[in-house]
Amino acid sequence: MNKKELISNLTSNLKPVKRFIPCKKCMVVYSILTIVLTSIFVYFYGIRPDLCLACKKSSFLLDTFFLALLSISASFVAFKTMTPTKISKAAYLPFLFLAFWCLSILFKLICAYKTCGPCALQPGPGLNCLKETIIIATIPFLIISTFLSSITSTRPIFTGVMISLACASIATFALQFICNGTTPAHLLFWHFLPVIIICLLGLLIGKKILKW
Repeated sequence: MNKKELISNLTSNLKPVKRFIPCKKCMVVYSILTIVLTSIFVYFYGIRPDLCLACKKSSFLLDTFFLALLSISASFVAFKTMTPTKISKAAYLPFLFLAFWCLSILFKLICAYKTCGPCALQPGPGLNCLKETIIIATIPFLIISTFLSSITSTRPIFTGVMISLACASIATFALQFICNGTTPAHLLFWHFLPVIIICLLGLLIGKKILKW
């Protein structure tokens, strides 16, 4: 094979390169749309009647604080890893906030068990919480899906998990202002576990969708 034939073979199957969208631009658009649409949903769905009373409790404020940090950090890492860049140790920060939130719930559950006994382990009804989590998580996911065509992550599974974690944590953060279930068992079973399940679904998103 001569030089001209080699060049011809190499250039015969050219494919267009995906256009990169700046991470900061994606994050700004995503943040604005997510905040606006989620707020509208919470407003029309109905804010919990005891919100003012809940805001006076340190446990509610602490959980809400951890969920806010989790939502922001997971969203930022998700967009950061959409480009072929090296993943730093700071990219695992969302898992730290997730662990803090879990420990906060477990601590309250242990205290409730010591006070009330086995009845403290009953999560109570929560199918509405699960439904609301799925509906609200769909909002940021649909926004992120508009950027999927430009994703060129070198670690698609990690990016998929971060996208799922961002969407689920935003939904659970909004759920703080909708659901008036305050027992630790309810929070663990109907608020925390759905986030973990949605994160596991992110593994499939990374494997099947986020490809070069």
